[in-house]
Amino acid sequence: MIFFALGVIAIPRLLYIGRYPDSWDTVDFALGVVRYDIYNMQPHFPGYPLYLLPTKWMNKLVSEPIISLSLVSAIAGIIMIPLIYFTIKNWLGKKIALFTTILSAVNPLLWLMAEQPMSDSLGMMMIWVVLWIISRTFNQSLTQSEYLRTGIIASFVYGLAMGVRISYFPFVAVLLLPLLMSSFDLQQRIKWRTLLRHTVLMALSLFFGLALWFFPVAYTEGGLLPYLRLGIAFTSGHFTDWGGTVLTSPRYLDRVESFIKLIWVSLGGKSWIISFFLFGGLLWIVYHFLKVSKKIRLFPKYFHFQSMKSYRCLLYLLSTIPYILWAFIGQNLDKPRHVAILIPFILIGFVWSLGKIGRLSKLIFLGLAFVTMITSIPLVEQYAVEKPPMVQLANQINQSYHPEQTTIFTWEEQRVIQYLYPDYQTIRLRNPADFENQILIYGENRRILVTNAVLDGFGEQKGKYAPYLKPVFQTEADSFLYPTYYQIVLYEALPELYEKLKH
Repeated sequence: MIFFALGVIAIPRLLYIGRYPDSWDTVDFALGVVRYDIYNMQPHFPGYPLYLLPTKWMNKLVSEPIISLSLVSAIAGIIMIPLIYFTIKNWLGKKIALFTTILSAVNPLLWLMAEQPMSDSLGMMMIWVVLWIISRTFNQSLTQSEYLRTGIIASFVYGLAMGVRISYFPFVAVLLLPLLMSSFDLQQRIKWRTLLRHTVLMALSLFFGLALWFFPVAYTEGGLLPYLRLGIAFTSGHFTDWGGTVLTSPRYLDRVESFIKLIWVSLGGKSWIISFFLFGGLLWIVYHFLKVSKKIRLFPKYFHFQSMKSYRCLLYLLSTIPYILWAFIGQNLDKPRHVAILIPFILIGFVWSLGKIGRLSKLIFLGLAFVTMITSIPLVEQYAVEKPPMVQLANQINQSYHPEQTTIFTWEEQRVIQYLYPDYQTIRLRNPADFENQILIYGENRRILVTNAVLDGFGEQKGKYAPYLKPVFQTEADSFLYPTYYQIVLYEALPELYEKLKH
């Protein structure tokens, strides 16, 4: 049954893999497959070495970086499904595990992540390996040394997982479970010396997992200090400029609204029926936690591990709350992939609440699974077959304009245009003063093209340029597939713009 289920999952995931460079990050990874160079954003910091390494091996077989990246993501997405099942089976039982796994397998966002040439799918798989290791301590009477061994192994794998996708770092919180379990005596009292000693041992194991990729990558980039300086510069830009974090959009109520909308869209892939049911399950489990929170004591003195009830609740909380806080503070809330790792945990809440309904639960589940599947298939098929808006833009420019006579003002589209057609001159900017200076430099003898992403960056000032810009190309795709660049408009500057700025 397991092999049959894997086959059913594997065939469509391998069939619908991404074949096009559809974003800035995708091009970073593709260039890194050919020539690994973090200083030139191939890929960007921290370098994602444990994603690029298997991709380089894959590329020796297929000789196409984008397809190699997508194949690694697809394989990781296939492996993740049984990991989810066995983890939740150990954690909450077979019924919840089976229903949650089926919904995870057909969820549009998780399915899409398994098709994209990005590190998200492999990163999620590695985190589920960590959770599976920890889940093996459930329903077992283990000694302190056995809990410690579990914690050491989980810490090592977590260290490796950071070499795939470092933004999943909040899941370090789940390592508290084996640490605590290994540090209690028979009377359920914490042994502080034991806790300190085991903390050091698990920290060393985590450090060793990090060191296996961190120091080799630092060596390839000129040494530890240059690598760290590069990381500080990149992190600063991510948080203060282009990363879409709380510092770049500080209105908290707006971010709360954006976060709720992001979860809603991520659950149903724009299908309100799916989102309604799954979001209802999420609200139910939040209500349940608030209702029983007074009865469940999470402090060591009162922690009753023999029943495992507190242990199971704590694993759920440590798997969700730290990452929710990080996603809200430090991630771009325009992109559903930043909350993809939360989807199985929301599905757990839905399945658990569904079990409270009674006889109708199976009928509701089957109907929801079917609706989810027929929603997901057209989305992933469209992603695999149709050219992304950025690729359409680059092709249009190549067909209609000569590279020696054209200057293109872009934002993130620049990376895809340069990857596909490097002969074209592209300038990345979103500042009106820079735009005017560049027009004065190039506007007299060259054809000037401007994308809508550049104009949108001008804010209220973009209106003064509108009379001098003629739309020459427009394309639009599904916003679920391409959240930030699903609609692209290309403008050509009229000669009057140069004359106006000149005088």
